Amino acid sequence: MGEQFTVDPPDRDLIRRESGRATETAIMTNWLVLNDELKRRRRTVLEVKNKWEGKVFSSAPTAAQNDFDTQGSMTVLFTGSTNFNLSGLANPSEGRIMTLFNVGSATITVLHASALSAALNRFRTFSGASVSLTTDKAVVFYYLNSLWRELKAA
Repeated sequence: MGEQFTVDPPDRDLIRRESGRATETAIMTNWLVLNDELKRRRRTVLEVKNKWEGKVFSSAPTAAQNDFDTQGSMTVLFTGSTNFNLSGLANPSEGRIMTLFNVGSATITVLHASALSAALNRFRTFSGASVSLTTDKAVVFYYLNSLWRELKAA
């Protein structure tokens, strides 16, 4: 295999001399299919890596946040000093995990099932009540069945 993770081409002249043109064509077709499959797998691995590499987004909101855009991250660090309510996270996708971590001095109130955000962006907390995140506190949500669901160990 070469540096680009492709399979080196077979010796076409040798194959043709030893086995004929039909065998050469079959081998070359298999070689092309194999290289195409390797290229597709590399692309898939890169897509998964980019999705799950743990991007962190820092934000310091100064007012209520409805349908908050997490910029494609898996973790949001809230760094501000102004208390605010958070009613939902925008751009959800099934199976996505999101950690909200407060490293600022403000209190962040994560609202349970608030109509301030679109239905697909709302939180469902474990207790059924709003969750307050004070300094150095975090909460983890999992997007399942069209809701951000708080994760808790049973």
